[in-house]
Amino acid sequence: MASEDVGKPALGGAEDLGEEGGEGVFGTAWDRRTFLKAAALGTAATAIWQKGDGLTLNPLSALADDLSTFQCTANDVRIVGPGQVLNEPCSCNGTFTAQVAFTVENNAASARGCITLHLCPAAGLPQTDVILQGTIPGKTTQTMTATINNYPCGAGLVCFGSPVADGRQRCDAGTCCSTVSWAVPGQDTCPPARQISSKCRHQQICIQGRGVTTVDCDTSTAGNQATCNVVCGSTATVRVCTSNAASLGPFTFTLSDGQSFGPTADTCHNFTTAAITSNTTLTATVTDDTGCAKSATVTLNTQAISASIDVAGDEACNNGVLTLTASAGTTCQTFTWKIDNMTPAAFLSGSGANDAAIATVNADGTLTFRSLDGDCHTITVDVACGGCNGSASTTVTQCVRTTTPCP
Repeated sequence: MASEDVGKPALGGAEDLGEEGGEGVFGTAWDRRTFLKAAALGTAATAIWQKGDGLTLNPLSALADDLSTFQCTANDVRIVGPGQVLNEPCSCNGTFTAQVAFTVENNAASARGCITLHLCPAAGLPQTDVILQGTIPGKTTQTMTATINNYPCGAGLVCFGSPVADGRQRCDAGTCCSTVSWAVPGQDTCPPARQISSKCRHQQICIQGRGVTTVDCDTSTAGNQATCNVVCGSTATVRVCTSNAASLGPFTFTLSDGQSFGPTADTCHNFTTAAITSNTTLTATVTDDTGCAKSATVTLNTQAISASIDVAGDEACNNGVLTLTASAGTTCQTFTWKIDNMTPAAFLSGSGANDAAIATVNADGTLTFRSLDGDCHTITVDVACGGCNGSASTTVTQCVRTTTPCP
C-alpha cells in the first residue's frame, strides 16, 4: 500500500494489516499516535462520536463530516482532474440530480471500495458526502460515478474546499479541505464504522458541469458589468464568455445586432457595436458543439454628448485668423457652426467690408474666422449624431483667443 505517512503503520488489504494483525479494522490494538482529533462534524453527524482510536460512525448515520483537521496521511486513492457532470440538461433552472463521472486512481496493491468524497460547501451546496459506485482494483485508474442531489444548474467548474497546504496533504488551519476516504473490501463496512488516518487523504475536488453565458461591457472593472453608460454616438466593446468546459466546444458566439463569430475553441470573444444613439439592450448567445445555446443580455445607456471648442490663431493679429476646432468624444458626429447665432454665410453678408471678415467651414470640420471690428463674437457649435445632441460655445474679439475683453 502506498502511504504518505512514512514511519507509521498503514492499513491496507489483508497483506497490509500492520499492527492490527488478525483483529481486522475493528480491533482495539491501535497505535494511538496514528490519529488526531477529528474536526467539528457536519449538521447531520449526530450519530458520529470520537474515540481515542479514530473517528467512529454508527453504520446508518448520515455522514456529512468535515475531516479537514483529521490527520489523513495515505495516498492510496486520489481523484484525477475534475469530475464531469454527465446529464445536465441544456434548459435547466434551479437544481437537478447530477450524475458525475470521476477519474479515480488507486495506488495501492489491492482493491479499494466505498470511496467517499467529503465535499466542503460550495456553489450553494451544503457540506456533502458522495460515495462513488463500485470498487477499483489495485494499481489501476478507472472512471467511477456518483449521484449528487440538488446540484446547481449552470455552475460550470466548481471546486470544493481549499487546496492542501503541504506535501503531506494536510490542510491549512481554519480552512475546509475536501477529503477522499476509502475502505478495503472484505474488511470494512460501507460506510466504515471507523475512519482512520491511513485510509483517507486531503485534496481539493472539482466538478465540471455546463456553464452559463456572461457578457461584460466594461472589462476595466472587476466582474461582469451588464449595464454601462456610453457616450451618445460612440461604439462600445462587449466581451461575451462561456463558463462551459473547453471540451464542449467549439463554440459559436452571436450578438443580437447581427454579428457572429465561430465556431472557435475560444471561450470568450469581443464584439464592437455600431454607434449607440439611444438606450440599447443586446442579447449575447454562446452555442456549444451539442447545440445547447445559453444567452445573457447587456444594456448600453446613452450619455449626452459633451462638446468643446479649441481656439488657435495669431494673437498678434499679423494675419488676424483664428481656427476653431470642435470635438465631442464620439465617432458619429456632425458639427454645425454659428457666429452670433447666424450661419457663417449670414454673418458675412451683414458684416460690412470694413470688418475684413472671414468665416469658412473647412472640409475637416474646423471653422476659420476673422473679424477686425473690435466686437465680441459668440462662436457656437452644435453636434448631432442620430438622436444625440450636444453643443459648446466660446467668445472671441479680434484675434485674441481669450474672453477677457468680452462681457
